[in-house]
Amino acid sequence: MRSILSDSSLISQVEAIDKLSSILGSLKETEIELSSSLGKISSRDVFSPIDLPSFSRSTVDGYAVKSLCTPGKFSLKGKVNIGESPQMKVESCEDVVEVDTGSVIPEGADAVVKIEDTRSEDGKIIIPSKVDFGSNVGWIGSDLPQGLKCLEAIPLSRQKLLVFFQP
Repeated sequence: MRSILSDSSLISQVEAIDKLSSILGSLKETEIELSSSLGKISSRDVFSPIDLPSFSRSTVDGYAVKSLCTPGKFSLKGKVNIGESPQMKVESCEDVVEVDTGSVIPEGADAVVKIEDTRSEDGKIIIPSKVDFGSNVGWIGSDLPQGLKCLEAIPLSRQKLLVFFQP
């Protein structure tokens, strides 16, 4: 830089910080689309207004089941495709509901068994092994719970700029 500008033409560190502080002080808060936020600084903390996901979902293709009822033979009560609301419940230890990856877990189920870990025999679904509670389930809010701070503001002040620019 000194080959381009002489030392006498450069402003002091304090003057540079004062100029930057005045620019930052005159900035106005503006809302922008998330897709335009790369490289921007948030002026305030942002908290999730909702749970993500907003429903408990299957993380695999398989059968929604009550985990305490496994292993065993089960009747297929129906199927929930992705994007559908379940019209049936897993009410007893004899029921399973087929679910797609990402589909809503029917009421009463607390686990999903991968389809490849089951077999079909005489119209029944056989689950040969014990299934743990919560297996293959993405619970409500498991990605981002409501109220969680998901973006922290970076307050800029002259004092912080001085600390940042200390030699």
